[in-house]
Amino acid sequence: MSDLQSLLLVAAEIDVELSGGALGGAVTNRDIGLLIEAQQTGQTGQTGQTGQSGPTGSGTGAAEWRAAFHGSERLDLTLSRPRPATRSYRAGSVTVAIPDGLVEQVSAAASRLAVTPAAFCLGTLTVLLARRRQRERFVLAVPVDTRIHADAYDAVGFFGVPVPFPAEAGATERVEEVLRRTDVRLERILAKGTMFSDVLPVLAKQGLHRTNAPLVEVYFNYVRSSAGRLTRLEVLPAGTGYSDLDLMITMTPDAGRIRLDHNLDILDAADAVELGEELVRLIVEAVEDPTARVAAAVPTADGTAVTAAPDAEAPVLAPRRTLALAATFALGHLPQLFEAAVDEETRDEVVLSVTEAPYHHVLASLRDPSGAFADPSTAAGVVLLRAQDFQRFGPVDDELLAELRTAYPAALRALSERTRKPLIVGFLPGACIEDRCARWEREVAAELAETPGIAVLGPEEWTRYHAVEERFDERTERLAHLPFTPHFQAAVALRLAEVVRAARRPAPKVIAVDGDETLWGGVAGEIGPEAVDLTGPRALLARRLLRWRAAGALLVLVSNNDEATVRAVLDRPDSPLKAEHLPDPAQLGLGDGRVAVRPRAPDGHHPRPPGRTPRPRTPVDPAAPAPHRTRPDGGALARHRPALPGAAAERPRRGRPHRHPRPAVVRQ
Repeated sequence: MSDLQSLLLVAAEIDVELSGGALGGAVTNRDIGLLIEAQQTGQTGQTGQTGQSGPTGSGTGAAEWRAAFHGSERLDLTLSRPRPATRSYRAGSVTVAIPDGLVEQVSAAASRLAVTPAAFCLGTLTVLLARRRQRERFVLAVPVDTRIHADAYDAVGFFGVPVPFPAEAGATERVEEVLRRTDVRLERILAKGTMFSDVLPVLAKQGLHRTNAPLVEVYFNYVRSSAGRLTRLEVLPAGTGYSDLDLMITMTPDAGRIRLDHNLDILDAADAVELGEELVRLIVEAVEDPTARVAAAVPTADGTAVTAAPDAEAPVLAPRRTLALAATFALGHLPQLFEAAVDEETRDEVVLSVTEAPYHHVLASLRDPSGAFADPSTAAGVVLLRAQDFQRFGPVDDELLAELRTAYPAALRALSERTRKPLIVGFLPGACIEDRCARWEREVAAELAETPGIAVLGPEEWTRYHAVEERFDERTERLAHLPFTPHFQAAVALRLAEVVRAARRPAPKVIAVDGDETLWGGVAGEIGPEAVDLTGPRALLARRLLRWRAAGALLVLVSNNDEATVRAVLDRPDSPLKAEHLPDPAQLGLGDGRVAVRPRAPDGHHPRPPGRTPRPRTPVDPAAPAPHRTRPDGGALARHRPALPGAAAERPRRGRPHRHPRPAVVRQ
């Protein structure tokens, strides 16, 4: 285990060796000894650097320190969506750049106020949160680097100890007052032996505990590198992380960036970036004018100003929906392309964002009860598979492949049944695929194809509507396990967006299907019930209709053929759809809300139910001009030509024998 400072030290050592420098190779337990020394508990009544009893001591100083936490409230940073009943612990990370020259300006402004740059930035964060959440007292946490207690500035290990910090910013106070108070309190928590548990009873007494939520919601870490400026440091994303915090803000001035690790249950990336950018703007304002009031107007993204009201309730935002995405290969730009394509497809609907499952842990992600697919905010899940990817980290024999052949369909079906949300399973092509891997994909696809709630896309589906010349990139496959070109990634994103939109449409309650040339091939009244075609796409349509029926939809058959002809077709042994799957016309008039089929009367009008008085009909003059409606601006909307007398009657179509009148679907 190590803290961020340790990672920076290791990065600096790697940089030295890559630059041609030499490091000592002696093996030693020095860092372990320093870690033990740095985190030993201080003596009772120990005096801190301010000359008062430290937070861990006893007496008046300790009592005053605990009193600083009295009246603290929760921040409740539900900026994107309400907190769910069950935590997923999933965390995202965003980075905001520190403008050039701002670090030097902060140092100069902090010097004028006689505070440290770390206190300046922490105090500014306090002002920001006080404005955003309308709180004057709340609790933050600061990871204290205990290397200072053992002169272990170059030691590697978990030296960072989180310590609660009483943040305070009165609405009528000046920003500089908050910064100076922050500096004094920050100095106190640097006392040796200070621990999180020192004020735990006080925090509990303030009523800060919430089920499935962290006791201290926001952590602030200010990290300077002993190696100097880290101009060439680049942080690479390693997929979705996990954290028990709501927000961790890490400032690394030497790298010129602010990193925000945020709880995906309540904060999405867009709101986290907005919060980070607002912190940078407020730091700039504090440098320019530290005498401003805490409750000053806060500029928003659209240029307007909002004044914080101390007792105002934070608005309750509608929850946003996410799309869970997992793959057996590196995704590259696919998540961003997918999100953009989905946004284009659903521009008038709810906002959808993409959440990635951990790389190459597809099966575990499907089974994870608190993972991306099981998250309550997930609207749909996408799983992209290639059997050949199972061999990336070692050989896969036939026995293991057979085990995965059983495990994947079982996990996908269990997930679909557990979440009751659409699931899209796609099989991606391979540049060179073994026969056993191709067979594995075909068998899994065939098994899942008949599963309700799961859509299956084969390797040929991705370029059917979006042609791509070059699908594979051998170089990125070798270097980053990313097998596809950007153009093919875009084609995959577009196809997935189309399927997601189709899967999220409201389910139909009634499905009316024609018989001739639809449910069967040919015209049953002309060639006979035994001669119509029920194979191929007709059989597939019938099976899908039965699946819709099993899901609760009512099937209605609309046909020009008489009932005996239709029943003869449905009674054939090779017909998946049977007469018992459809409403019986004889049940009309029972008043039970059933839907059925009945023919029109010879004059083309529906028979009038008993006891209902017909409405009087207004005679129509065939020579009269056709009426039309107008828009509010006076333009014509449409013309509706009145029906001529007898126009509703059925007439034989030219060139075809006269058949029975077309039936109509009616609701009793």
